[in-house]
Amino acid sequence: MKRYVLPVMLILAVLLGGILTGCGGSDDPEGIAEGFLSAVADMDFKKASKFGTENTQASLKMLDSMMKIMPEDQKKEMKSGKPTITGSRIEGDKAYVEYEMDGQPDTLMLVKEGNSWKVDWEKEL
Repeated sequence: MKRYVLPVMLILAVLLGGILTGCGGSDDPEGIAEGFLSAVADMDFKKASKFGTENTQASLKMLDSMMKIMPEDQKKEMKSGKPTITGSRIEGDKAYVEYEMDGQPDTLMLVKEGNSWKVDWEKEL
């Protein structure tokens, strides 16, 4: 019985590590940006707000309210493709993540809040 304890513990550690990293995603600027952009592309603004600053959350809340009154056919037209991260750079407590969505290049700015990166996204609505 004792000879099985170590192999079982190792297997559990590997599985648990894989589950935690798979569910949590990456907490570097590119990982945060990808999570945010994917949620926005899916029009899941509640999920996207988890990646953002307070200003970003306010913008997303307003956008979500607007989407609730929009006809379904217009929503379908607005759906975006999946983002592709093309590069990033960190400058102190700010990070810039370059990406393409639907063939259009753009840059997303993130700021460091405590030990976490947050998307600082302000769009005129």
